[in-house]
Amino acid sequence: MPFDIPVPHLIGKTVQIFADGVILPEQVVSAGGFVTVANQPQKAFIGLSYPSLIETLPLTIQLEAGDSQGMLKRAGEVWLRTWKSVNAEVGPVEEYAGTWEPLDPSGRRRVSDHEIPEVGEIGDLEDWRFQIPAGSDSSSCVAIRQTQPLPLVILSVTSLFNVTEKQ
Repeated sequence: MPFDIPVPHLIGKTVQIFADGVILPEQVVSAGGFVTVANQPQKAFIGLSYPSLIETLPLTIQLEAGDSQGMLKRAGEVWLRTWKSVNAEVGPVEEYAGTWEPLDPSGRRRVSDHEIPEVGEIGDLEDWRFQIPAGSDSSSCVAIRQTQPLPLVILSVTSLFNVTEKQ
């Protein structure tokens, strides 16, 4: 049975809906100030869509000949440790306007002894392993974003990278 949820402060706005642990299709809030869901939820979160974007700081390491500032760096493999998170997308910073890669579930490893949750389920402490597309710059920053109305708690970002002299 359809159920109307009042959100009068968002009339005419496109909203994301997260109800009873499920992402529902986006809706435009009606002129009366309601969104309609198929069944009455026990708990629902409704709000405007916005991407959460995190960018790591530029990478600098101490080398025998000084530090790596100004040298070309390429992040290859990156590990992301999360807490009670579902999914995210990653990419190099210079590709904000480019293609984002969703975290691959095959790179997901639960740190605890429990089984890995299904895709879309919230896990506990997990490590995600992913590859950054080829390309070098002087910062080797990594960008992580979440566009869905789901939690993303990042505990750490660890990167394996190459450092070379500028050509």
